Amino acid sequence: MPRGWKTSEAQLLDDGYTYECLESGNRVTQIMVAIDGLAVAVKKDGAAHTCINTTRGLTLAQLRWIFSDWSDAELENDGVSTASCVPNMDDNAVKEWSDLDARCEETPINPYGAGDQSATRFLRGDGPGRLRGDRVFLGLRRRRLA
Repeated sequence: MPRGWKTSEAQLLDDGYTYECLESGNRVTQIMVAIDGLAVAVKKDGAAHTCINTTRGLTLAQLRWIFSDWSDAELENDGVSTASCVPNMDDNAVKEWSDLDARCEETPINPYGAGDQSATRFLRGDGPGRLRGDRVFLGLRRRRLA
């Protein structure tokens, strides 16, 4: 299942991995058989590419900030220190590359990716293999566990 069970759908039993369907009473055992990989793609030599190279990459906290629709307070409550991952934030409500580092361009970050209810395994931009402007694309690839 590409997402967790909702409490409105099933109840987790005491063993920690068996769920009972609230509607039918059927029981299922959830066993992890795969994990998702993550890839971030940007246009070569665009503002995103230049910034990522200047800062020598993006941290997990920065990726969460870029792709999240949560407020800074919600991210802080979830353990993301926006003061450290976005030290140059100018509080104009627009996520910009310059928020990550003063050496980066003041260009809006345009994240694209699968929605939280999607089981998308591959994400394309404006046509197969093309990245336009300064968009950041998030692609997921499922890998089976051995």
